[in-house]
Amino acid sequence: VITRPEPAAGRDVELPGSFESYEQALLYARVTGYVAKVAVDIGDRVTRGMPLVHLDIPEMEPALGRAQADVIAAEAALQKARAQLDRTLITHKRLTELQTREHLAVTQQDVDMAAADLHVAEATVRSAEAEISVAGAKVKELAALMAYAVIRAPFDGVVAQRFIDAGTLAISGADGGIPVLEVMRMDRLRLVLAVPEPIVPHTRVGVSVEITVDAYPDQIFHASVTRFAGHLTQDTRTMRTEIDMDDQEGLLRPGMYATVRLHLDEEAGRLSVPSSLVRQDGNGETFVWTIRDGFAEKKAVKIARDDGISAVIQSGLRPETLIVLETPQELHEGQPVLISEATGEVR
Repeated sequence: VITRPEPAAGRDVELPGSFESYEQALLYARVTGYVAKVAVDIGDRVTRGMPLVHLDIPEMEPALGRAQADVIAAEAALQKARAQLDRTLITHKRLTELQTREHLAVTQQDVDMAAADLHVAEATVRSAEAEISVAGAKVKELAALMAYAVIRAPFDGVVAQRFIDAGTLAISGADGGIPVLEVMRMDRLRLVLAVPEPIVPHTRVGVSVEITVDAYPDQIFHASVTRFAGHLTQDTRTMRTEIDMDDQEGLLRPGMYATVRLHLDEEAGRLSVPSSLVRQDGNGETFVWTIRDGFAEKKAVKIARDDGISAVIQSGLRPETLIVLETPQELHEGQPVLISEATGEVR
């Protein structure tokens, strides 16, 4: 009996996975202060920009007041410098004009001194303008720090952990302080897989998956591979692979375990034959018996995968190749072969 190779079917692989929050953040104080109010607790839903913690920073307000006073003083000094510049400019102009009309009425030294005074007055104005810029920058800096007295949610999510209470001294994170809250995004999750090395070449973005979790044993979630690391970790020789999942219904939670079935199309374009047809000769070469122009031919093949039921052929066969499925006797290379038109049997 003869047959032809069939297109190789895709392969399903099951791997364990775990859900992680799509985004999560430990929130620290940007400035040191006492906790005046904690507006949320564990499990509360928050929205981006929502005030979560209010800090009391007593020394900051007087510092801001002093900086604002310095701005006013610098502006007054600038006005005084400009007035002095105007007077010096008038004096220099008059002396110059007088010397031009009456050469002996004003000495050259008086004109030179007026010019020097004018340069000093101009430098004083520039210095006063710089002082205003410095004082204004200090005000902006302190105002920004005052804004940090309110710790806000970085994104929509849920408060996962709370580390402080009212009255606690919250140390700035830059100074080694502990976090005040942890916020996690829950409407979207990352399902993380550790893909073993043999499957890495066949893992691509868009590979479809079926997901089950112990909490919902009768429910199957459908998704596809979103991204993968592209490299293997040194200790486990696996590649981190992620699947993004929207969870508007709130069924899934970070930390849940999952069983993931990947539908790999690694054999796309290849052919397969029953494993029983694959043989080895005395030299250890793999082959199958085929028929070519009415004669038996031992066709060498390279096997990509053999699970004992079907063998995926990497090279050596074509879709139209006739393969001997069953013969009444052992074949030999070049042996004439007749095929019954009625039954397809080999004789």
